[in-house]
Amino acid sequence: MPPMKRRLIPMMASKQLRVRSKSMPSGYDVDSGSSPTPELLSIGQLAERTCVAPTALRYYDELGLVRPQVRESGQRRYAESAVTDVGVVVFLREVGFTLAEIGALVSGNEDHAWRSTIERKLVELEERQRRLEVALAALSHARRCPAGNPGKCPRFRAILDGRRGGLSLEESHARVHAGPERAETV
Repeated sequence: MPPMKRRLIPMMASKQLRVRSKSMPSGYDVDSGSSPTPELLSIGQLAERTCVAPTALRYYDELGLVRPQVRESGQRRYAESAVTDVGVVVFLREVGFTLAEIGALVSGNEDHAWRSTIERKLVELEERQRRLEVALAALSHARRCPAGNPGKCPRFRAILDGRRGGLSLEESHARVHAGPERAETV
């Protein structure tokens, strides 16, 4: 059989069809494939830039601490400012704030809310520091105690007796170390 000749059919010029999809960010230019809005970060990019796991970033989103600017095809997209927002959350966690306290701080931009929350946290941290100092003193004594075993140490037992009598660890420790002349006044 002889080869068939192909017949060319002239094509008519097609009209350009504008398509809008929910997955396209607003402002997306179909012709150029670019968006006039600044580039948004994926959750992976934000995680990489902040050294915070994507699971933690999702949790921060659930709590309202760091919100994505948009969702594209179900994926979170963050503004560049989210890098700073995550940094604030991480810093506040490192200095002792709970996620609930951070949520209260970042949801209200009022200076007095920040100041009062910081004041409360300072009081809490000072109390914790005082308790740690007592614990350090007790453990330092236990380490060098001549009794060898804190259970055989008369001072340690006196501190335990004070605790059983309703004194706080700090009060009991102070009473034992105050000496006999001050024990009654502490």
